[in-house]
Amino acid sequence: MRPQRVSLVVLALLALVVVGCGSVPSAKPHSGSAGATPVQASRPREVRVDQLDPCTLANRDALAQLGVGDQQRRIDANAANPGQVACAWSNPLGDPQTIALTIATVSNRPISYYLRSVGARPTRIAGFAAADTVGTFNDPEHECIVAIDVAEGQSLLVMVSNDLGDLPGVSHAMLCEKAHVAAEDVMRRLLARTG
Repeated sequence: MRPQRVSLVVLALLALVVVGCGSVPSAKPHSGSAGATPVQASRPREVRVDQLDPCTLANRDALAQLGVGDQQRRIDANAANPGQVACAWSNPLGDPQTIALTIATVSNRPISYYLRSVGARPTRIAGFAAADTVGTFNDPEHECIVAIDVAEGQSLLVMVSNDLGDLPGVSHAMLCEKAHVAAEDVMRRLLARTG
């Protein structure tokens, strides 16, 4: 991933976590979405992510299915948000940018934080309460973040983006569809690991 793209992805995720607001263009609710009705934080079980390495939650097959390259970069917690660790995948430097995937563990933000974001839409991923939203720095048409309620006060973020807007037909709705596929796969992998 180019340093500029990594910076944009990191800034988008940090802005979402630190500021907790964004704007979402009007898009059709996703299947499983409850529209504008708030979703109570509920989960089939508690899955803590405070000690989880997000870089272990995607594999080549899942990345290929999404059209994401396998160049990986770990983004450790920092002073702006010590509770967040992320891992981002994209195409290698020089290849055309298509889709980037970022997975972040957030040990200090509950799902209610994301549901309060401007334009957030409640949904469910693998039976867990979740919210579709966007960060505050990127064009909303070029990203979708799914925040999943995995444990008390903790969330798992799955972001799919096309920061440069160079993917034909890119839209927030299309990226959210991909983010939901990625989030379901990530949760399937996480739940299998944690028993």
